[in-house]
Amino acid sequence: MEPRVTWLAAHADIHLQLRPGTDTGLALGMIKVIIDEDLYDHDFVERWTYGFDELAERARELSLDQVEAMTWVPKEKIVAAARLFATSKPANVVWGLAVDMQSQGTPCAAAIAALWTITGNLDVPGGMCYTASPMGVDQPSAGAWGIYDLINEEMQKKRVGWKEFPMYRYGLTQAMPDMCLEYMEAGKVKGVWIQTSNGIACMSCETERWYQAMKKPEFIAAVDIFMTPTIQSCADIVMPVQTWAEKHSVRAHYYFLSAITGACAAEGEAKSDCEINRELAQYFDNDDEFNQAIGRPEGKQRTWPWATEDEVYDEIVSPSGFTFHELMEHGPVYQKYVYKKYEKGLMRPDGQPGFNTPTGRIEFYSTLFEKFGYDPLPYIEEPGIGPVTTPDLYEDYPLIMITGARTTSFFHSEHRQIPYLRQLTPDPWVQIHPRTAKDLNISEGDWVWIENHRGRCRQRARLTFEVHEKEIAAQHGWWFPEQDGAEPNLYGFRQSNINQLLANKPGTTGFGADLKCTLCKVYRCKEEEL
Repeated sequence: MEPRVTWLAAHADIHLQLRPGTDTGLALGMIKVIIDEDLYDHDFVERWTYGFDELAERARELSLDQVEAMTWVPKEKIVAAARLFATSKPANVVWGLAVDMQSQGTPCAAAIAALWTITGNLDVPGGMCYTASPMGVDQPSAGAWGIYDLINEEMQKKRVGWKEFPMYRYGLTQAMPDMCLEYMEAGKVKGVWIQTSNGIACMSCETERWYQAMKKPEFIAAVDIFMTPTIQSCADIVMPVQTWAEKHSVRAHYYFLSAITGACAAEGEAKSDCEINRELAQYFDNDDEFNQAIGRPEGKQRTWPWATEDEVYDEIVSPSGFTFHELMEHGPVYQKYVYKKYEKGLMRPDGQPGFNTPTGRIEFYSTLFEKFGYDPLPYIEEPGIGPVTTPDLYEDYPLIMITGARTTSFFHSEHRQIPYLRQLTPDPWVQIHPRTAKDLNISEGDWVWIENHRGRCRQRARLTFEVHEKEIAAQHGWWFPEQDGAEPNLYGFRQSNINQLLANKPGTTGFGADLKCTLCKVYRCKEEEL
């Protein structure tokens, strides 16, 4: 299920080349086929799931003709894919960030999860397996912890998005990113700490709004390997950080635990991310005025006793029974995997069989979503901008734009300073179908403008049959370290920044955004514009 003919799609038995942003409709169409043809796992569904009848009714509301019209995928292919998935034992779904990069990210994820659940492919060999912290070591703690020592319940309620989006109170308890822009524009953000993020060149939609808003905080500190457009535009101070080849760290991922051991001497004054955070945390930890100002409770002060970063890593890996240096010597360490944990009482805090949900079962009908006021079942929601939602805009901007795919040369906005990697991909490119390019009088390698009602940027045309005739695929994260880094140019971050065409607007639940399914038009740049 992929809008482009990627390497994997080209080698697939069945390639469902769907319209970007219609994944939920495709998943519900496959669910419909599996249920209507009685291909689901009756035993698993009856014993371990909740809300199957409601899910079946939701799927039956759709006809396959509707799904075909919505997704641009022939219904015969949808039926074939559903049968293949349901009858393959085991089977699994490999999904990625594209699920989140549409406004209906939440119901889309629920629909896809229902596919592997109704077929009984949950926590079985070769199926969709639950991962856990290896030997009790939690990966997020390898970057930071202690936030709940600082923030009490009343402070939690002040978190951006806490009132408006109930899902931000559970699971990913963070600030709501899109709303942070509004708070910053209103002058409510006093200080910003930027670490491993190049905001205005990579992660911000409506880039110019973010650029202007980042001028408003009273103080901004940044930590990075290179000077970036974001640092140059707004940081009051920047601290050099070690590269992965210079620093120690911990990797706690899926079912293995390992130590990252820097093999190179650190350059100049650079310190590791962990060491910078450790020293800063200790500074605040021992500051009575700071503790009093935030109302830090007694017993939660002076909780950072570690004299070195390796001692911090000792604390992080301590649940495993290893010290950090022992892990350096003996790692990686693999944890034995236990299948069907739900049958053994390993999924719930009370040790009972089942799942850690309000009903104790996998919920097709989410009781939490219902409590939050959201549709408890997977549902179809068209992208905020598209052929169906905004037909008038579609007349002016007749191409659907995909963006966000990584290249072998770079990682998002990183590494454009490295000569060898830049030689591999010297310029930003946009994929265009050859027939579409011919209609637009565009040739291979031409500089073209990609434009919609929000803005425009320029990239080089790459003609390929990888993309649909009605779509383009543009690169993201581009800036030019060889250009002037001072204001207003800032390494030319505006020239090819595709985010200028994207809306700073989340989905209904506060998650998801239409990053891979907006509208645009493409035309050649004039000679004087280059």
